[in-house]
Formats: sequence, structure tokens, C-alpha cells
Amino acid sequence: MGHPYSAGASSGNCRITERRRRVLTQRSCDRNGHSDHFTSIGFAEVHEPVFYGAGVDAAYDAVSSLGFAKEALVGVDAAAADEALQRLRALLEAHLAADGVLFDTRAWIITAHRAI
Repeated sequence: MGHPYSAGASSGNCRITERRRRVLTQRSCDRNGHSDHFTSIGFAEVHEPVFYGAGVDAAYDAVSSLGFAKEALVGVDAAAADEALQRLRALLEAHLAADGVLFDTRAWIITAHRAI
């Protein structure tokens, strides 16, 4: 059995890739009359875990210090903030593996050349 973060294509990923390919290859012109479509389009899928810390405490410190986490708690009463932070800690505990707190991620690196 493979690592839980090993790469693998799914039909959903193929639909996303094909949709992006269609958008990039649509023939149109910019306001100066220059072609704004692309050729030689490549998609490279990246499927790697994100490491947030060696343990739950380190991951909690890292995530709770991120801007989006701090902003989510602005204007929230103390009880609601405490509950949210407890849920965060529980989520981090659920993602604790032998090599740290890991979250599954996926991205695509798109390369293309502008048509002349």
C-alpha cells in the first residue's frame, strides 16, 4: 500500500486540466490586436504533503500565527474563539503522522508559450 500522499490522477483532475487547456488555447486578441492565446501548454501535477510541524504543539503555533487564522478570530467572542482553536488542535491531531503534522495538497504547474 502506498504512502497516503502518493500522487495519482483522478477523473476530476483531468476535467480541471482540460478546462484550463481550453481557456489557454482560446483564440482571441487583446485590445492592440495581438493574439493572446498560448501554445505548447504543459501541466505538471504536484501532489506533496505540507509539513506544519514535528508535533501538534509546533503545528498549532505555526497555523494559529498565520494571517488567515488570526483574521478569522477578529471580532469573535472569547468562547467562540476558544472553541475554534480547540477544533484546530483536534484537526492537527488527526493529521499527526510519524514524520509530523502533514496535510495533503495538490497543485498544478502550468507552462505555456504565448502565440505570436
